[in-house]
Amino acid sequence: MAKFVFSGPVSSGTNSESRVVARPPKSIAIPGNFDSIELWGYGNRWGWQDDKTMPAIDVATLITDARGKEFRVPLTDIS
Repeated sequence: MAKFVFSGPVSSGTNSESRVVARPPKSIAIPGNFDSIELWGYGNRWGWQDDKTMPAIDVATLITDARGKEFRVPLTDIS
């Protein structure tokens, strides 16, 4: 389980390439095939409001295959 807490533009970084990446201390093997990733997100930004003080966020997962190649899989955005 992981939890990120952030607040407003202070933690949004300095440009559109800013990011937060969380990695477990060691790789977590996924035995066999899988067809889903479960993630719950709670935020303070609403899609129907254009709030310039709270930047939009893209949420993705990083998966490394058995050969060590990393893939970014987009999940959703919080806009």
